Amino acid sequence: GEEAAFNSPSFEWPSGKKAKYDVRISSTIDFSENLIEENDIPFAIFNPHQKLSVGKWYWQYRTSGEQWNPADSFQITSNTKEFLTPNLDKILSNVSSDHPRVFAEKSELDELRLRAKDYKETIAILSEADQLLNEVPPTENSARPKYKGGNEYENSMIAQSASRAVGWDVLSALNSLSQAYILTGDTKYFHAAKKWMVEVADWDPKGVTHLSNFGDSGIMTSLAMAVDTFWDLLTLEEREKMIKQSATRADNFYNLWKGKVESRSSSMHVWQHILHQMFQTSMALAGETPQADKWISYIYELWIAQFPKMGESDGAWFNGIGYFAMNTLTIYDMSASFSELTGVDFQWSEWFHNNPRWLMYAFPPNSVGDGFGNDGDKFWYPTMKYAGYTDAAARIFQNPYAAWY
Repeated sequence: GEEAAFNSPSFEWPSGKKAKYDVRISSTIDFSENLIEENDIPFAIFNPHQKLSVGKWYWQYRTSGEQWNPADSFQITSNTKEFLTPNLDKILSNVSSDHPRVFAEKSELDELRLRAKDYKETIAILSEADQLLNEVPPTENSARPKYKGGNEYENSMIAQSASRAVGWDVLSALNSLSQAYILTGDTKYFHAAKKWMVEVADWDPKGVTHLSNFGDSGIMTSLAMAVDTFWDLLTLEEREKMIKQSATRADNFYNLWKGKVESRSSSMHVWQHILHQMFQTSMALAGETPQADKWISYIYELWIAQFPKMGESDGAWFNGIGYFAMNTLTIYDMSASFSELTGVDFQWSEWFHNNPRWLMYAFPPNSVGDGFGNDGDKFWYPTMKYAGYTDAAARIFQNPYAAWY
């Protein structure tokens, strides 16, 4: 009986692993008029991607092949905020067929390189990448633990830590070298990156480097982004081998998530980093591997239905100032990317405009952080990550409060 949060509304229901669902929506309780329906949905989310008329609506869902759950109702009023998103086909059609297309689009490279030549950020990125030119990539065996703990739990944690460390090394190196090439076009960065790419492409995507979801996702996304970045410099055989490595890891995440992540209150490991990395992987590999369409579909529908995952309209973030920093890149990059792909403002909600104000309340000038939430007591003052985030907020929203902060 409640008013929908926005129009077109989003629907969710309790889920089970490996289940598919049917949903139907109608302006009459017998579902005889203005019927909207979708069958065999592989996750517990449905966005109709169409505006509903003002009035009372009814909806119900079922696990495919079973009985319908009881019908429920909701209201669309003349005051319901409009957030009308296109279906997935529009997103897929707007993904460039050229590579690179994620860090920057191929058609924009010359202008980007000229504009960014003297940026301090460019200088810092190139300095970091130059230190990697002669670096020897790790082997798969280096992801195995070097010592044992006192029990099975400790052994598991030690193994995950070793796996994560190698995955982060791969992520750091390939991201740095890929960005350096995007900014300069200098093939020395490609030759350095290729050593890492060739090494990683031979690893078992379900083996020891799969033990840590952070390390696993780092390998997945950095390899996909590197393939996208260096596309024209790689042979077809090299690309196929690297795409298969990244895509297998992405499929592992997709099969783990669907029917699970959308029904949990947080899953912050997913929302903080890995969802963004999965999105980047999907964009890099769209059209190059058939699995990418289903990854994009899940991420897109999930984002519409649940973002801001830990926030409300006042702009605050439920788990506090400590963990909010881990979400900053995800929040702005994914919302901006969806806006570009759809032509719809994905930063429309009050949360985006109020969020910089919350940060000011959380970190009062000439005082200390509020200390609320996980690790909030460790943040006495804003870090550089927050400074960059609020600078971006000021530019995006032309917000004088964020600029002052």
